Amino acid sequence: MKILREVYLRNESHLPEYGWLQSCWTCDIITSRTIEYKKITEGKNIYKFIVYLCPACKKKIKEKENYKKFSNSCEEFIEEYLDTCGT
Repeated sequence: MKILREVYLRNESHLPEYGWLQSCWTCDIITSRTIEYKKITEGKNIYKFIVYLCPACKKKIKEKENYKKFSNSCEEFIEEYLDTCGT
């Protein structure tokens, strides 16, 4: 049986770690908005990476150059996360 693990990408802030409001991944504005960035299956685990992204940043990443920066930062986080969680 596969195990779904949701991993949230957000900037560090003064907010509680498991609250519904978090700091936007790209600009630090407080938001409740998220997008599903990627799903990865490794062994018995399915990792679902969800990014806190404010409406302004969501609009900005529609541009190719901004999306590339956003994507690179997400990929770096995901690579480090998967390396440290023992998969």
